[in-house]
Amino acid sequence: MRYQTRQVLDLADITADTLRHWKKQLPPIAKVDGRSLQYTPSQLVCICAIASAVSGLGIPISRFSAEAETLFDTIERYTAERRQNLSLLVTPSRITFIRDADQIKEATCVLVRLDPIWERIQNALLEADPQDVAQTALPFDSVR
Repeated sequence: MRYQTRQVLDLADITADTLRHWKKQLPPIAKVDGRSLQYTPSQLVCICAIASAVSGLGIPISRFSAEAETLFDTIERYTAERRQNLSLLVTPSRITFIRDADQIKEATCVLVRLDPIWERIQNALLEADPQDVAQTALPFDSVR
């Protein structure tokens, strides 16, 4: 399944200008143009997690730039393996994903849990108008 830019904006609760700026800061989504290419589920989850950290916690998007490739790759594996209990860990010295809070060694950190993000995305898709789904079946008659 792929997500249109409009769906990403709605689910991440960001503006088109914000996403445009983030594409300059986050290489894994730099080439997604909204016309021919669309966002993967893992890209959507990563964008939503970053949006939570940026808007909810005031962490600047520039903090994610250096780790963007690793973050998006980790989410890609997480999505493929359907793992649970993954969180985005932001500390003064690093940004990464962890599965177990016991892995945290720093005294000061922020966690963004991904399970609620996945649940929010799934609920939004279940409630979505079928016309909004990028993979809506085309109304062609069956070939006989």
